[in-house]
Amino acid sequence: MTKINVHTKNSELNLQKGKYFIFFTGGHSVTIYNKFKIIIQDKKTNLKIGLFTTWIATGYENGQRTAKYYEFEIKENGIYSIDIEHPEQLIIKKSKLNLKNLFYSLISKDGLRVKESEKNILIRKQIY
Repeated sequence: MTKINVHTKNSELNLQKGKYFIFFTGGHSVTIYNKFKIIIQDKKTNLKIGLFTTWIATGYENGQRTAKYYEFEIKENGIYSIDIEHPEQLIIKKSKLNLKNLFYSLISKDGLRVKESEKNILIRKQIY
């Protein structure tokens, strides 16, 4: 499993053939606006790897809340670049519950959001 902050530019990973999942850390509610993109590209061939939105599953990884959001397939072992564009277009909230409506006067909207510096993605290979 690899952890990458969403504000990191041009990360490189050695990925082996197989199916992978991308999780967002810090919360269970994820909103993605139009410009946010994760681009995975084979460094050898410049081939871009397609990401597919998966059934969104929430859970915990290493004690942190996570939301599984994307999946992708690697067909050849190699070095891949990972670039995240417009990370400000990604909103992660700690809970799926819309507490703003229930307790608006008790908590601030920002208190529910994950801080920019704490927004990460986890890339994990599927284990059969």
